[in-house]
Amino acid sequence: TDKPLPDPGGQRRPGTAGTEAALETDRRRASERLRQAQQAERAYKAAKRSATAHANFSEARVHFRQAGHHLRRGVSLTFSVVRNVPYILRGKRDHRRNKAGEAEGQPALTKRVSPDD
Repeated sequence: TDKPLPDPGGQRRPGTAGTEAALETDRRRASERLRQAQQAERAYKAAKRSATAHANFSEARVHFRQAGHHLRRGVSLTFSVVRNVPYILRGKRDHRRNKAGEAEGQPALTKRVSPDD
């Protein structure tokens, strides 16, 4: 097998320009991939946070609606209590009188019916 020897002057090592160009191209590709990955990450986070915000908004609406109902009910009950304060005080007074009467040895008073009831 006669193989001719390579021509020493015919083949040269590639210049550094090719290596530099390859490195620059690799860097640009990597930079572009990084930019795309960052954009995809931002889009993912935005979608995730948006879904969470929508869920929180819906839950807050439900709570505020319930709070409105509870506030109205509380106000109406408070007015009812204010209207009936004299009866509450009368009941406490009667309870104290009954207790005092039992302590003195007198028979407990039966529940008294006032004429204005």
